Parts: sequence; C-alpha cells; structure tokens
Amino acid sequence: MEKLPNLMQSFLTAEPDSSALTAEEVDANNEALQAMCSQCDMIEITAVLATARATFPNELQDPTCDGAVATIPSIDSVMSLLPIAMGMLCQKNDDDEYCWVDETMPSVLRSAGVLQTASSMMGDTDVLEDPMALIGDLDFEVICTALGEGGCCSGNTLETIKQLLDVSCMSNFAQYIDIIGSFCTRITPVPEVCTGYVPADISSFTCDDQQPDVTIADLVAAARAIKPVEETKYADCTVPAGECPKDECELLLCTAEKP
Repeated sequence: MEKLPNLMQSFLTAEPDSSALTAEEVDANNEALQAMCSQCDMIEITAVLATARATFPNELQDPTCDGAVATIPSIDSVMSLLPIAMGMLCQKNDDDEYCWVDETMPSVLRSAGVLQTASSMMGDTDVLEDPMALIGDLDFEVICTALGEGGCCSGNTLETIKQLLDVSCMSNFAQYIDIIGSFCTRITPVPEVCTGYVPADISSFTCDDQQPDVTIADLVAAARAIKPVEETKYADCTVPAGECPKDECELLLCTAEKP
C-alpha cells in the first residue's frame, strides 16, 4: 500500500496524447506502466481499498479530493471506479504485452480520433444538446480500422468501459459502444477480448431508481472541473507517522511518513 500514492499520482496525471512527448518521455511512460503493473496486485489493491473505504467516517469524506477527481451525480465517489480503471491499464494481449504501452491502446485512441472528439465535446455546446449528432460526425472507417489494429486489447478496453458505465449507474451510455460495434461489423469488426481477460468483479455495485440520470453534459462539466493534483491541498501531502488516513483521498494521494 505504501506504493499507492505514487501510483495514483501517475494515474491522475497521465498524459493520453503522447504526440507532444519526446521518445525518451514515451519510453519512460512505458517503463512506469510496466513497473506499476508488475509490482502491484490490482485484485489485492481493490480488496484493501474496499475494506478501507468502509471504515472512513462519512463526515470526513472529500468526494472530489479537492477537485482532483470528477463528480458524477449517480455515484458517491469516482474513487470507487479507480481500481477497475487501473486494472484496465494492466491488461495484457495474447502476446503477453501490456495493452496500454504507448504503441498499443494510446496509439489506437489517437488514430481513431478519440482525443479530438473529446476535445470537441469539451468546447461544443451543440454536441451536448444532441449527443447522437456526435455519432453522425464520426469517421467509422478510421475508428474501426484503428480498433482492429489494437487487436484484443481493443476488445478488453471496450468491455471494461462498459463495466465502468454499469457501476456508475450509466449503463444507458453503453449504447454508444454498441452502435460503434455495429458499424464496425461492416468495416473491420471490433476484436474479441484477449484470452486472459478477466472482467472486474462488480457484483457488489447496485443501482436503483433513486439514482439521478446522468447526461453527456454532466460528464463534460465534471471533466472541466478537474484540477491537477498539484493545485489541490493534496499536493505533496503526507500522513503523520502513527496516524491513519482520514479519508480515501489521503489514503490514495498522501505519502505515509516513516516513524
């Protein structure tokens, strides 16, 4: 667990677009990913986090970690999704290579135009009013070809995204993934998941009719509100020796001082 703060700092500040990075920086990112995945047991981390979250007093919780993570109306804390997302980063293809080294899934996202689409959503209010219009503007030839080049890692990623939507009580958004899959069937089918793919256990997550509906506008607004960790009160934070973190933000972002 003592490695967790550095892991979380890297995860929350990861740069998805490496086009502006030098070859040395890309290599460093790849090495960091491999070190993280080889040294951390994500299943064990998930279990420890679940146990820790259950013990923190509600009155001390900081759902956004002072703005470092997004707020989604349908769930108490985005932090509950991080074990699933981190597990996605450590998935491997059938050649025993990590899916999220730069030349695989990050490259697929760039080739598919996902980053440009996300940027458009961040600034285009018309898209927010009619999200289905965004589907009509997508170049499926480019998207499906890129997903095909990602091999089974693309299948893993899409399935994990569906899980993240399910536990966020936003399974209605899965229709967009299904639409892309249907279009790709006629161009380049989206590959199946990798042989060793194991979906996260989300059996403990439940949704009911009391959860508020979440729109794309809600998600974009949440993304716009995120601050870099170094601009929050958790920048370079520490937990005094002999004390326990008072909430999950301190658990995940603050370094424990040595006695």
